[in-house]
Amino acid sequence: MVDQFGEPLDALRGLYGRFLQCPPAERRGWYCRIQDEKKRLLDTGEVVDREALRLYCLYLLAPDEKYWFDALAHHLGKART
Repeated sequence: MVDQFGEPLDALRGLYGRFLQCPPAERRGWYCRIQDEKKRLLDTGEVVDREALRLYCLYLLAPDEKYWFDALAHHLGKART
């Protein structure tokens, strides 16, 4: 399901991957880049659901935590009805 978000979020996934791999002392720079990319996605209209983006980012931070994936799926299911 997460892969169906597609290309607009590819850069965001890459930034989170780098953020999680770097030493804690270097994370601030990556965090700022992530925030800039999230703002760009919302400002350009590539992503219109702010809450879905928030939940997706939490999922990217902890992909092994099933809770965030389930919360995102639940939110998207409610948004479609």
